[in-house]
Amino acid sequence: MWTTHTGYDVHLDLPGAGSTLAQISGAADALATDARLPEGCGVEVSPGTHRGAVVLRVSTVNRLEEEIPFPPMTNGASITDPVEIGEYRNGDAVEVPMRQASVLVIGQTGSGKTILLNVLTAGAARCRDALVWHIDLNGGSLSQMWLAPWLEGRTDRPAIDWAASTPAEALDMAHAALRIAKDRKTSARKLKIAADTTLMPISPDLPEIVIFLDEGAEAVSPGDRAVRELREALEEIQRIGRDSAVRLVTSSLRSTSDVLPPMIKKMSHVRIAMYVQDQSELGLMFEHVRGVNVADLPGPGCGFVQMGQATPRPFKGQYMLPSTVITAATQIAAVRPDLDPRAQYLAGPAYANRYDCMIEAFSDHDTNDLDPTTATHEHREGYRLAVPTAPAAPVRRFTVLPGGADSWSDPFDLARRPGPAPAASANAWPDPPRQILRAEQIHPVHPGAPSTSGHPIPEILRRALAVFDAEHTERLHSEELAAALDLTKNDLAALLRPLGVTTLPRAFLRGGRELRGYARPHLLDATQRVRRGEIDVPADVAAWPAA
Repeated sequence: MWTTHTGYDVHLDLPGAGSTLAQISGAADALATDARLPEGCGVEVSPGTHRGAVVLRVSTVNRLEEEIPFPPMTNGASITDPVEIGEYRNGDAVEVPMRQASVLVIGQTGSGKTILLNVLTAGAARCRDALVWHIDLNGGSLSQMWLAPWLEGRTDRPAIDWAASTPAEALDMAHAALRIAKDRKTSARKLKIAADTTLMPISPDLPEIVIFLDEGAEAVSPGDRAVRELREALEEIQRIGRDSAVRLVTSSLRSTSDVLPPMIKKMSHVRIAMYVQDQSELGLMFEHVRGVNVADLPGPGCGFVQMGQATPRPFKGQYMLPSTVITAATQIAAVRPDLDPRAQYLAGPAYANRYDCMIEAFSDHDTNDLDPTTATHEHREGYRLAVPTAPAAPVRRFTVLPGGADSWSDPFDLARRPGPAPAASANAWPDPPRQILRAEQIHPVHPGAPSTSGHPIPEILRRALAVFDAEHTERLHSEELAAALDLTKNDLAALLRPLGVTTLPRAFLRGGRELRGYARPHLLDATQRVRRGEIDVPADVAAWPAA
């Protein structure tokens, strides 16, 4: 009898004469009917202690109709441990391995698929050695709530390290992940030797990247060139990313080739089919494994899960309310790791500028009616927006390895220990490996550096940006910036206004005071517009500070 008192196991020895486990599996539905089991109850067939042994799991109470709430979340787990997503009929936990396995989830609209993706997101993001990236081309249905505390200014950074909302952004993310995965195959050599393992060791300083693709039809269906490239990149990530700790969780309405590349399904070690009404959908997902019957799923929130070659088993997924997601996102944002510095360079400008894209895509503009940059919070300490062709300077909380540029060739040398982080200066950071950068990225022009082409940049913009950089912040109160530049607030406003830079429309809290002030992205935008000749700089502004 099961400890839950909702069923029992029957242990069988096959009689020989060519009888097999597959034959018994094909008769599972008939056995449940002959046993007159209640609706929603069934017989699961699994291997016994040897090839001639079989275990029948017989459920007598339909536990799949019971709600399983998401348990109180604890941080600090490891992605090397499986992620619990629900319960089987007998009460055993459904544990999904995510360190090495790719995961595929299908389910019709309203099946509970997005809730399951939230559970998987929470399970991966809460780990001390993992980061979550989202490709959400479905209007923000997956990413929105995970980003809400950050967008509303309640956390220093988002729980989700990167969320892409368009095919172009998704392609940037996929290319970044590929560069990281390929680089780690060689750069982590010493770590493997030290740990005496063939699988790259991960840690908070070298986290796994788990990419979630929500309803991938828009991303992988036949389409324009960018979509085709994205599909190819995702397939390559799945092929090569296991050792390098770059893994893929894909979701789709169906498992047919028109919405899901066959290669992604073939290479998904974990397959989950949430509630469907059509038996043929289960046949396509599990390639006609016998004994998988849609009648075993009483409704949304239920599904079949298959680990490797094991027989698919029905389960009930944990249920996350929106408030639970918000709470989890707030907790995760405070403790999750950062992407390692080497990977940040490999990810390039798209990664450096991701926050602005996320604000633009996921902010509630109808409610705020603000320019996206006004939602940039000063508490995102250390984040620096790069010019479009330049990799970003490191953030202040990075672990910087000693040894200067020479240490960049192998930043994972275990003989070296992290030292104190230097000032966040682009000149203090070693050059990225050029072979992985596009040509226009090799010689970036920092916005505070002398202009080598285009129109000269006014000194007021240079010095103002230097103040922001020194403070490692995105926003400064007017009086703080003015004082740093030895100006009055009125004089500062008079110099910046002709360049299109004005104070933010809303006050913000800094140092315990709520005042109006300026945003660094506005200064960067003005710098680029001046350089392109889009702004005519008045003579008095150009002459400052001599004037």
